[in-house]
Amino acid sequence: MNRTFILITLAAATQASVKIMTPPYSAVGPEIAIVWVGGAHYDASDYMSIAVAFQQAAAAEGLKAWVGIPSFTFDIPKPGLLDGSI
Repeated sequence: MNRTFILITLAAATQASVKIMTPPYSAVGPEIAIVWVGGAHYDASDYMSIAVAFQQAAAAEGLKAWVGIPSFTFDIPKPGLLDGSI
């Protein structure tokens, strides 16, 4: 039973996804990128409005900001899994 649970958990962990937000069309200048790791029990979509505000502020400073917001299994980011989700 434990082996089955472990296999199912590992399979779920590899299914993490990343929401990639492209810079605003009007943004010009050097490109930058940020990876936004959310808190436990928050979905990546919960960070969309602050990410858009960040991109708009970056554009106002002459930067094209890309934002990546990874999702994690059970909505709980684990430091040991960050490399595989980014």
